[in-house]
Amino acid sequence: MDALILAAGFSKRLEPLTLTCAKPLLPVGGRPMVDYCLEKVRAIPGLGRIVVVSNAKFYDDFVAWSRRHPGVTVINDGTMDNAQRLGAIRDIEFGIRTAQLRDHLLVVAGDNLFEASLDAFVAEAHPRAPRVGIGIVDLQDRELIRRRYGVVRLDAEGRVIEFVEKPEEPPTTLVSTGIYYFPAAQLPAISAHIQGGGATDNIGDLIRALVAQPGVHGVRLPGRWLDIGDLQSYELANQTFSR
Repeated sequence: MDALILAAGFSKRLEPLTLTCAKPLLPVGGRPMVDYCLEKVRAIPGLGRIVVVSNAKFYDDFVAWSRRHPGVTVINDGTMDNAQRLGAIRDIEFGIRTAQLRDHLLVVAGDNLFEASLDAFVAEAHPRAPRVGIGIVDLQDRELIRRRYGVVRLDAEGRVIEFVEKPEEPPTTLVSTGIYYFPAAQLPAISAHIQGGGATDNIGDLIRALVAQPGVHGVRLPGRWLDIGDLQSYELANQTFSR
């Protein structure tokens, strides 16, 4: 299995901090945010390649960061600002194509901070193939869900039967975390979604398309999960990790 870390966004809601620093490279508790994600990825036994998708604006910064982390490959999606961004789904396809990834694939958003084990996530998601696996948490805060998150509804076996972005009336408080497992057989579905004219900005657009076929399995993640989406959540993350 290979791992793809998404780090090519421009994070407008975190400006002015992200005008001169990529969001995943912002310090949290004295370390770049992406370090925590990389630690979780590296803990997976038998992991193959680790690829980070950056944009052109911060590519050199990620290359400098990667020198402290041997075995990490950084690739450049060629975009310089938010107006040019490829979107998360196109960045996944770009990473797969450019790095020639063919194995099962773990995809993690580089701005995720979480306590759960990715090894445990993969161990639960892998046997469910050909379904795609997504990490979910119970956020509880319905007002926050309405503004920012994709909500999932599961059946008794944990299969996703509904995925909706930022609903006015959330059917549940289970939200997608930006952690995904794609069996190798489902990698072509990503490019097929793009070629078919599907929306490409949010991974949720792809997940909705896959719910019916081959199916998507939700894996509940224990422990804390922090999504750094704005200055307030960034400050909270620093307070939490400093403790």
